[in-house]
Amino acid sequence: MDREDACTCTFLTSAQLTPIHLWDSVVGELKSSYKIVNQMDEIDTAYSVAFTPDGSFIFAGSTKQISIFDAAQPGKQLESFKTHKKRQAGQIGIISCFDFFNQTFAAGSYSKTIGIYDQRNNKQTMILDGHSGGVTHIKYSPDGNLLYSGARKDNELLVWDMRTPGSILAVLQRNVQTNQRMYFDLDPSGRYVATGHYDGSVALWDMNSLDYSSTEQISQSLLNFNAHHDCVNGISFHPTLAMLATTSGKRSSTGSVLSSSSDSNHSDDEDLVVSDNSVKLWWLGE
Repeated sequence: MDREDACTCTFLTSAQLTPIHLWDSVVGELKSSYKIVNQMDEIDTAYSVAFTPDGSFIFAGSTKQISIFDAAQPGKQLESFKTHKKRQAGQIGIISCFDFFNQTFAAGSYSKTIGIYDQRNNKQTMILDGHSGGVTHIKYSPDGNLLYSGARKDNELLVWDMRTPGSILAVLQRNVQTNQRMYFDLDPSGRYVATGHYDGSVALWDMNSLDYSSTEQISQSLLNFNAHHDCVNGISFHPTLAMLATTSGKRSSTGSVLSSSSDSNHSDDEDLVVSDNSVKLWWLGE
């Protein structure tokens, strides 16, 4: 984000059965709105939203569907396409997250799969299936050779080798006992991977030190430390400095608990209890 460039100071939000909103992060004003309009001329819910790397387009995920918007043209989507059709192979469930590399993009689903698509024609090229819970976060390595993925109520952060699609190069163990998103991040070089745990600790791996020739896929972390008194659900490396930001807080409900494989989000009327809502900055240099 560059305060001198207004186009970089924006973020997207979405909510059930409402348009996607684009906000000015400096003054907090609504700049524009985008609607997923279905065949009945009704607004569909966007469960996930993401800018393409150049910021020109917005991708939105809904149930078995991906919609694409021109960021410069608010209103109805440019196009929508189904990720699964009857009697055809494809990606089912709610599309929950995106990441992009060159002309390819990956889409995670609460059906526990990751779809790989050609951005030039939106054709699905493969499905990655290896998680025990709904996929909540995915991220390409800077060179595009690796794809990292995490899921809800799934203790395995999977490292996919995109040079031999479908193969898992390594498994990074973490503690995820919740249906909410628990993010991980890569440093700008792609060497280090960091993730939070349900118990409030943080783990960091050096991907250059892993023994990829070993038959044992589970890789030991380089560093572990206690960061919060609650679930560490957000984590992010600084783009230029040796710093790490972490956030904490979990959703606790007295109502029914959704299974990790459910395609539904938590009900808005649940009684939620959150403790240790905090943000911390960590210095990782010498």
